[in-house]
Amino acid sequence: MPSGDEVLLVEEDAAHAALLTEMLEGHGFRVALAPGGAEALKNISAREPRVVLSSVSLPDIDGYELCRRIKNKKELKNIPVLLFAGLSDPGDILKSLDCGADNFFLRPIDRKDLVTRIEFILSNLRLHGVNSPPHSGVEIFFEDKKYVITSERQQILNLLISVYRMAVEKNRDLITAQAKLRLVNERLEEMVRERTAELMEEIRMRNVLGRRLRESHEALKGANRALKILRACDKARVNATDEVRFLHNICRIIVDGGYRLAWVGYPEEGGTVLPVAQAGYEDGSLDAMRLTWAEDDPGSIPGGAVFRTGEPLRARDIRENPSYSGWSEEARRRGYSSSLALPLKKEGKVFGVLSIYASEREAFDDEEASFLQELAEDIAYGINTIRFLPKK
Repeated sequence: MPSGDEVLLVEEDAAHAALLTEMLEGHGFRVALAPGGAEALKNISAREPRVVLSSVSLPDIDGYELCRRIKNKKELKNIPVLLFAGLSDPGDILKSLDCGADNFFLRPIDRKDLVTRIEFILSNLRLHGVNSPPHSGVEIFFEDKKYVITSERQQILNLLISVYRMAVEKNRDLITAQAKLRLVNERLEEMVRERTAELMEEIRMRNVLGRRLRESHEALKGANRALKILRACDKARVNATDEVRFLHNICRIIVDGGYRLAWVGYPEEGGTVLPVAQAGYEDGSLDAMRLTWAEDDPGSIPGGAVFRTGEPLRARDIRENPSYSGWSEEARRRGYSSSLALPLKKEGKVFGVLSIYASEREAFDDEEASFLQELAEDIAYGINTIRFLPKK
C-alpha cells in the first residue's frame, strides 16, 4: 500500500469527487481537491503532488489544457497526469498524447483499476527516474486535425497500456452483456413460445366451444322443428277421414316445417314399395323409380331395412353411410344430406315406412329423432283409425 503519496484530484462534480476521494484514501493516498483547472495549477505549484488525477471536463480550462500547462513547466513536467472522461473516441487518446498525459480512464472508474494504474506509474517513475529531455515531437493528422506528440516513450507506453486495459475491460463487459442479452433473448423466445401455445390452445378451445354452440343451436333448431311438425300433424290427424289425403297433408306439413323431402311407402307383394304420398323437392320423382325392400335386390331403397327389422334407420351423413352406397350420388344431386326412415306399425307389424330427408348434414340427432318417432306412431294411429271409419 502507498505510504501517504499525495494525489491532486481535479473534479467539478462534488459527488464524483467524494467517490474518488474515498477510493484513494481507502488505499493510503492523501487527496487534495481542486474543482477547476486554474485552482489546480495554484495547488500544484504550492504542494507538488505525486500524481494529478483530472477530469477532462472542467468549468474553466479543460483537462487537456491543464495537462499541457503542467507538462510545459520545467518544475512540474515530471508529475504524472491521469485524465478521465465520460465518453471516448480515438481523438481522446490523441488529445491525451498531444497534451502529454500519462494515462487515460473512462468513467465510471473502477476502484481496483484506478489504484493499480497509479501504483504502476509511480513504480515506473521510481524505477526510471525523471523523464528524458523533451524532443521535438511527431505530427499526426487525424480527422482533419493535427496533433503534435511530444510524450516520452514511457508516457506513451503507459498510455497505451491504459488504453489496452480499457479495451480489455470493455470487451469483457461486452461479452458479459452479450451473455446476458442471449439469456434475455432465450427467455423472451421461451415466453413467446409459451404465449403462442396458450393462444393456440385458446383458439382451439374457442373453436371447440363455437362448434359445440353451433351444434347445440342446430340440435335445438331440429328439435323445435320436429316438435312443431308433431303438433301440426296431430291437428291434421284429428279431422282426417281419407287415408291418402291424410298422408299427403302429413308429408306437406313435414316439408313446410323445414325438411327437404317426405314420403310414405307401403310394401307390396313381390318385395316392391308403393309410394302412396310425398312432398318436397321434385314432387312425383318417386313415381318413376323402381323401389324395393328386398335385401338382395339392387334396387332396394336405403329405408327398406325398416320393413325387415321394424326399427328406425338413421343416416346423419348420407355420403358416409354404407346403406346409401347405391343412392348417394342421386341423393347429392337432389340436395339430400341426411335421412330418417321410420316404421309405421299396427299391432307390432310394419305396414309402411315414413322417410324424411334433410338438406343439412348431421340432422336427426337423438332428441329430434325421438319427436319424429312419436310423429310416426301418431301417423300409424291415424291411419288405423281412418281404416276403421265407416265407408261412405
